[in-house]
Amino acid sequence: MPPPSVVDYDALITAQEAPFDPRRRLQLDNGIPILQGYKDSVGVGYRLNFSDPLGYANLSVAAAVTPDTEPVATNARTSW
Repeated sequence: MPPPSVVDYDALITAQEAPFDPRRRLQLDNGIPILQGYKDSVGVGYRLNFSDPLGYANLSVAAAVTPDTEPVATNARTSW
């Protein structure tokens, strides 16, 4: 076995080097149903969680709707 001083470590790298961009590697981790309250109403929706494989970037998206028959302001019926 040769001594470490004569080994060419750059020649041992087989993959192309590129900067790691976590935003390009986001993938769905899980999705869960959610319940939330707004004034006297109940909202139902879904939450999606995304992250990159190394855990540098995370993104959570939640959307819900209030399906009550009572009048609710139009801008308050959905939430993002």
